[in-house]
Amino acid sequence: MKSTAEFNRREFARVVKTISRWLEPPTSLGTGIRQQVRLCLGALMGLLIAGHAIGNDIEDLSWLTGTWVGQLGDIELEETWNQPKAGSIQAVARMRSGEQMLMVEMIVIDEHEDSFRLRLQQWDPGMEPRATGRQSMKLTELKEKKASFEAEDEGPLKSVSYHRKSETEFEITVVSERDETHKIELTSASVADSNDSASKATAQDSDTGSTSP
Repeated sequence: MKSTAEFNRREFARVVKTISRWLEPPTSLGTGIRQQVRLCLGALMGLLIAGHAIGNDIEDLSWLTGTWVGQLGDIELEETWNQPKAGSIQAVARMRSGEQMLMVEMIVIDEHEDSFRLRLQQWDPGMEPRATGRQSMKLTELKEKKASFEAEDEGPLKSVSYHRKSETEFEITVVSERDETHKIELTSASVADSNDSASKATAQDSDTGSTSP
């Protein structure tokens, strides 16, 4: 059975092919009118392509996959995204300060009406759900390895965007319910662990050197 996304892509290709044929109107229309027809049909094709670019295939978000670690002041944020499957991709996020866990968050992005819908929910330590409950967000922009979502209901966030800047760099921008904008730079967990190990080794060498006779 074909998925909705597969049918949509097939229909989109058919429409684009039809418009492409129309871009060569009959010579009987005259040069000026033919040029105007080309411009109008070209603009229509551009709108169709732009609309289709919003996306309806969860594989378009495979670049989210991985574990990403970053700092927000003294708070560490870690997000782990799994592989997209069955029209959905999920992440578990956690925020901690030192050895104190502050919050755990579940994020789910599903294919929805030729686009994507993001749902999230947050819990305090002990799996106590936060009063805001589950929040739903709609896709507003999808570019090369960048996706932006806007809140559809009340919750902790007004908007959130994800941007994979490189193989090891990831950026999250959130606007809170208080209109506070936070940009969080994250790195791949493997890189973060490597940097942490190097820092510990340097500190250990320093301590050893200071106690040598």
